[in-house]
Amino acid sequence: MQHQKKRFNWGIIATGVIAGKFSTGLHFASGANKYAVASRSLAKADEFAKEHGFSKAYGSYEELLADPNVDVVYIATPHQLHAKNTIAALKAKKAVICEKPFAANAAQTKEMVRIARENKCLLMEAMWTRFIPAIRKAKEMIEEGKIGDLRMITGDFGYRTDMESEGRLFDNSACGGGLMDVGIYPISLASMFYKEQPEAIEALGEIGETSVDEQSAYLFRYKGGQMAVLYSAIRTETPTEAVIMGTTGRIKLHAPFYKTQKVSLIKGCEETLIDIPYEGNGYQFEAMEMMRCLNEGLLESPVMTLDESIAIMDTMDRVRASMDLMFPMDK
Repeated sequence: MQHQKKRFNWGIIATGVIAGKFSTGLHFASGANKYAVASRSLAKADEFAKEHGFSKAYGSYEELLADPNVDVVYIATPHQLHAKNTIAALKAKKAVICEKPFAANAAQTKEMVRIARENKCLLMEAMWTRFIPAIRKAKEMIEEGKIGDLRMITGDFGYRTDMESEGRLFDNSACGGGLMDVGIYPISLASMFYKEQPEAIEALGEIGETSVDEQSAYLFRYKGGQMAVLYSAIRTETPTEAVIMGTTGRIKLHAPFYKTQKVSLIKGCEETLIDIPYEGNGYQFEAMEMMRCLNEGLLESPVMTLDESIAIMDTMDRVRASMDLMFPMDK
């Protein structure tokens, strides 16, 4: 019988907004010890550690990865650095959960997965939506046949920001734009429910003056004729809802769907609302999955497999190709 470790020492790479949200979520994850944080600036690491309750602060990523007491690393660096930082952590023999999008493209994702498997280290994409209780409930209802055979999925994620406050989102070299930042949410959702990638993709985007998609829409067709109609934006506020439609009903994931606590089962004119509240901000659930996998000796999560992460990134590459959107690392 495998030894069950009661607490895992977490190390956080980077100290931005998303790192703060994840660290807040760790407070609600049983078995998580806020052990260390690293930044390129020791002053920033110290400030973050004090604010979020970490025991150690490092002024470089390398120092954190060299600490033998770190059990699992969360990569919260900008998109274009995900692959580099994840590979460094894997080569240091750390379990790694890396923020979405997993990498800049499918080629980088395949290399990350190759190195994880070569080093026999647990690796998972931090698609936290997968682990939200209401999303899991929707998946369960679909698998039980509550809405029959799936036929159509709609989903969106958009908000309005400006170039001054969110420079990275408007930087092509940083893999900016709506698709990479938030378009991945409805795309990953469609992948989760259909359990496959589309055979045909049509995408249109408004490519702004900084060569990123400020808003874009994606139409997917699957081999059985199923469809997905998805869109995202960083200059337009959208409803941020998702609806999964079947032959006998539909399921609505209420806004904001990516962390929803409300799911509706709709049959004709009848709607049954299901409330599934949770404590915290929702980031704890992906951390709990990582610790479950570590306890069970798994090298990947069955909920967010590495092969699916590769497939999703390949779909996103195809979406970008349809919009004539390229990043420097594609060359």
